[in-house]
Amino acid sequence: MNPNSNIVVPPLTGCKPNAVPHLNANQPNVPCADNVFQVPKVIDSTIEPPTKKVPEPDDKKPKPKPKAIYDIAIEEGIFCFQDQHGDAFGWLPVGESQDYGECLRLRSRAFRKQLVKLTERNNKRRPKWKELHEAVSMVDLDAELAGKKEIHIRITSEKDKIFIDLADKKWRMVRVDAQGWKVVPQTEPRFTRYLHQKPLCVPVAGGDPHQLFEFISIEDRQERLLLLAWMLAALNPKIPSPIFILVGTQGSSKTTCCRRLRSLLDPSAVDMLGEIELAQLVQTFAHHAVPCFENVSCFKRRTADMFCRAVTGTGIERRKLFTDSESVLFSFQRAIMINGISMPSVRPDFLDRCIVIHFNRLKSFTSLKHLDAKFLRQQPSIFGSLLDLLVKTLQAYETTPDSSDFRMADFASFGRAMAVALGDPAEAFDAAYRASATRQAADFMEACSTAQLLKTVAESYGVEQPWIVTANEILETLKATARNDQLPGLIKS
Repeated sequence: MNPNSNIVVPPLTGCKPNAVPHLNANQPNVPCADNVFQVPKVIDSTIEPPTKKVPEPDDKKPKPKPKAIYDIAIEEGIFCFQDQHGDAFGWLPVGESQDYGECLRLRSRAFRKQLVKLTERNNKRRPKWKELHEAVSMVDLDAELAGKKEIHIRITSEKDKIFIDLADKKWRMVRVDAQGWKVVPQTEPRFTRYLHQKPLCVPVAGGDPHQLFEFISIEDRQERLLLLAWMLAALNPKIPSPIFILVGTQGSSKTTCCRRLRSLLDPSAVDMLGEIELAQLVQTFAHHAVPCFENVSCFKRRTADMFCRAVTGTGIERRKLFTDSESVLFSFQRAIMINGISMPSVRPDFLDRCIVIHFNRLKSFTSLKHLDAKFLRQQPSIFGSLLDLLVKTLQAYETTPDSSDFRMADFASFGRAMAVALGDPAEAFDAAYRASATRQAADFMEACSTAQLLKTVAESYGVEQPWIVTANEILETLKATARNDQLPGLIKS
């Protein structure tokens, strides 16, 4: 044994005094004369005895590393893609069974809000702005690699089916075809939504479309036929809809009519648009499925041309930022409403794309409070009756002969099919459309300064006296006859 080692041998215990122990290497425990004892273990004082580990408190345990926001987005089933214009979107499954989803722009506040909610639920903390920005950049790259899918607002079509977004919290839509219509969940990305959009009422089948005219002051049967055809065309994106213009004096319920029509087609918190929206028409047409412009007095040539392009469908390219050369694309085909005291434009190409309904001043006025309450109660039935009529029109559309008498030929053919679905002959719609064109010609004569002056000068020559002059002589005669307020609207050549 090393003399330098610190060995401590405890005293023997368990024996009486003066007892001599007998140590045996093979038998460590041997009896003593009067008692039994055990040889104690030899303990090295240089070795510390093992200590029992005390569990650390929970607050001192190392916390698990939080999941990255991008990984959370993938685990939650978020699917990213680009629309037909190259804008990035995210499809977020929602609901208890995740059988439907929300379609949000990746750069929108709504999408970032959803990412924050998912991160708080998984990591028990709110993400930092840098983490959120990096996650959005990564899913944006995924969207670019995933491919493109067409996204629309409120109304779209695919093959022989029409889809109408109800814009409710459950992201439901109405599917319409020649066999019928049904409210279904949006199981794949079809629609996006803007802040101004409000939910459509849930339709109820079995109503009467003429029930609408209890709340809209249109008495003429032909004008009612034109209005119903325009509303059905607004619900069918395959049919270009003419501009629906309501002309009348103050107090003729033009604005009330527009509000109720829009609530059945495209409800909005900004239901009536004005000068501000006219100044930015491209964005207005891109954000509103059925835009309605109120108290319009006069269109400039460029504005009238943009309305014509929106009717037949067009695409617009704009610079994205003024600091680079990137572009942003817009494409739209819209059913448009306009109301005013007179026609906003008398350009022939604009008038060819219009349906004009004249409103007279009401003889008596009723409180809107009771009328609106009654309209809200009957709105689901009215909307359902329009869908029923749309189904019947789609059935009759394939067998009804087309019309070639009007510039808006697709709309005229669709209107003829609707007349058949209502039980009227197809020619009834032709007569109503021609009557509207005749009224537009009269409106043109009233609104165009040059036409009024020509009529005045021609009447001064009489019927029997021939009027043989050159174009310059006509222009000089018109200038001499015109009043000061007619000169700005006079043609220049």
